[in-house]
Amino acid sequence: KRIHLGGVFGFKAFEEMVRGKLAIGKQDKFVICTTNRVHIKDDETYEEIVEANDTLYVLKDVDQELSAAAEQRVEYLPHYDTLVRSGMYEYYASEGHNP
Repeated sequence: KRIHLGGVFGFKAFEEMVRGKLAIGKQDKFVICTTNRVHIKDDETYEEIVEANDTLYVLKDVDQELSAAAEQRVEYLPHYDTLVRSGMYEYYASEGHNP
């Protein structure tokens, strides 16, 4: 489920919102973590994930296996020198001939 964080400024309020949206009882134990398994447990780690706009998982344990494959968009922008040097390498590897 998608949970919008508008008006939620601390971890405790966020945790209560998660409990309410996912119908998790007061006695039920759970952890909130990122895709990198960083445990969100206080205001400091909560602020970091809000700024990073990370995907979160609600699990019984940080080391719990996911029940299905997870898909997440990855954006990658190579450094300019990487692109230029790889082109130069191909040019000199082909000794100036068209492949």
